Amino acid sequence: MRCQILLNKIDLVDDAASLDAVEARIRTLNKRAPVLRCSNATGFDLSDLLDVRAFDLKGVLEVLERRTLRLLHLLLRLLHLLLLNVP
Repeated sequence: MRCQILLNKIDLVDDAASLDAVEARIRTLNKRAPVLRCSNATGFDLSDLLDVRAFDLKGVLEVLERRTLRLLHLLLRLLHLLLLNVP
C-alpha cells in the first residue's frame, strides 16, 4: 500500500531547519511514504493523492489465502499427530 503524507502549513514555519526536523521525524514513522509539503492545503497536485491505487484487494486476498492455506496445513499436521497418539 502506498501512503501519502501532507505536511501542511509550512508557510507558518520561519526556520527551514525546523521544517526539515519535522519531516525527518515523520520519516522515522514511515520511510517510504512521500512527504508533500504544502500551505493551506495547496501547492501539490491533487492527482498525487487521488486514484493512486493504494488499496489492492487482489493482493490482500492473495495474502489471506496463503495464510489460510498455511493455517490449514498446520491444523492438518496437528490432527495427524493427535490421531497417531490415540491408543
